[in-house]
Amino acid sequence: PCHLNGISAKYYIPDWRFLLVQPKEGLKVLDLIEAELWAATLVFFRNSEWRKTIFKGEITEEELWGKVIKSFNFPPSQFQLHIQWLVPPLTPFQHYMAEIRNHFHEDRAFPIAYVRKLLKLNDPYPVNMNTPITEITDHYDKKGINYKEHWNEFYQKSMTDSMDLCNFDAGDFEYLVEGGKAHKMTVSDGAVVKGEVVEDVNIVDIQKLDCLALQNYGRPYEDGKPTGTYIKRPLEPNFCAGGYKKWHGVDEK
Repeated sequence: PCHLNGISAKYYIPDWRFLLVQPKEGLKVLDLIEAELWAATLVFFRNSEWRKTIFKGEITEEELWGKVIKSFNFPPSQFQLHIQWLVPPLTPFQHYMAEIRNHFHEDRAFPIAYVRKLLKLNDPYPVNMNTPITEITDHYDKKGINYKEHWNEFYQKSMTDSMDLCNFDAGDFEYLVEGGKAHKMTVSDGAVVKGEVVEDVNIVDIQKLDCLALQNYGRPYEDGKPTGTYIKRPLEPNFCAGGYKKWHGVDEK
C-alpha cells in the first residue's frame, strides 16, 4: 500500500492548530506538503504492476486524487504536524479498526478538507500549546463550518472508497484474526468463512511479519531489516541555521 506521512522540512509546527495563526501561510504549507505527497504517490500509481495489484478495476489519476484519505491527528502521534496520507484501500486490519471506531477517531481525526475550509476564511485564531481543540471547533462551528459534519462525511467516504478499491487476494492470507485469536479460513462464494482456532499462533508475531511484508520503507531489506534513511538532508532539531525555522506562535523553548 501507499500510506505516507507528510512533514514540513522547513518549519517546526507542533500541530494543525498553529496553522490558524497565519491562515494564508498555513494554506501554502499545506499546498506544498500535499504536492510532495502526490508526487510520491504517482511513483507508485504509474507502476502498472503495483496499480493492477492494489486497485480493483481501472482508476484515473484524477479519480485517485479525490479518494486519498487525508487528515491530521490531534494530538499528533509524531510529535509535530504531519499529514496522514492513505491511498485506499486500507489494509484489512486498518479497515477493521476503522469499522469499530478505533481508527480515524472522531474528535481526534481532522480531515484536511475541513482544515482547508477554516484557513480559507482567512480568520486568524491565536493559539498556544494549551488551547483546547473544542474551543477551536466551537469557534468555527459558529461560522458555519461544522466539524462533526465534516468528520462524518470524511469517515463514511474513507470506508466506502477503501471497500470500492480493495483488490486483496484471499490467497495472500493464511489466517483470519478475530477476538484476539487466529483462525483457519476459507472462501466460499466470494465470502470469507471463519474456521477453527489455531492455538499455536501468536497474533503479535503475525502482525510484525505483516508489517515487514507491507511496508515500503527501507527496501531492499538486509538480514530482514530495512536499509536506507528517511531524508537526504536532515535538519538540525533546533531553531537555527541548518535547522527549523520558527512558525508563528511557536515558543522556541
